[in-house]
This record gives sequence, C-alpha cells and structure tokens, in this order.
Amino acid sequence: MQQAESEIPERKMAPSALIVEDEFLIASALQLLLEKQGVRVHGPVGRVSAALELASATPHLDCALLDVRLGDESVFPVADRLRARGVRFAFLSGYDRSVLPDTYRDVRYFSKLEDPEALLRWVLGANES
Repeated sequence: MQQAESEIPERKMAPSALIVEDEFLIASALQLLLEKQGVRVHGPVGRVSAALELASATPHLDCALLDVRLGDESVFPVADRLRARGVRFAFLSGYDRSVLPDTYRDVRYFSKLEDPEALLRWVLGANES
C-alpha cells in the first residue's frame, strides 16, 4: 500500500557546511569537529577557484567558513558568490577583523584561536550573530 505524499514524515537533513581554508591542520580539525556533530562537510578547499566551484555547484549549502587569505588570494569573491545565493557565511582568520572591507563588517568573524564551541554553535544555527 502506498502512502500519500503528505503522509510521509519529513526527515530533517543534516546541516551542510563549506570549509575554505588553506592551512591543512586547521582545515582537518574543522572538518573533524563538524563531522562529529553530523554536519555534512564540503571541502575543505584551499584555493579560491575550487571554492567558487563548490559554492556554485553544491545544491544545498547551509553555511560556509571562509579563511580571509588563501595564499596570495583573498576569499572575497567566494563570499560574494555565497551572498548572492543567500548562503550564510563567516570568516575564520588569524588576521584582525580590520582587514575586512566595509561590505563585510556585518558578517560573523571567528579568530582561528577562538573557542571551537562558538564556531560549532554558529554552524549548527544557534542564535549568534
């Protein structure tokens, strides 16, 4: 016997996050932290071109963590692409927040030395700005 579509219970999908980080140890630690909480991780990627591809090609993306500098490139083209798609993102950097252009002053910023629990709460959608 078939159930009507309206009778099929909705399954909540695990949140998904894009990690854009060029330091291997930090990228790996972030991936492990998020996956332990059931987050579907895309990446990590350490180049702007790869991040732009994932930012465009990933159909369901809840959020992204972006290192401000990837080698000699800035991550801002990726931030622009995510913003255009309506995907929530935060910057993760060892640089001071003052390196962000004015257009990103409202975006959540995490220091690479910050408490990972705050970062995890943000990814999981807790009410933190």
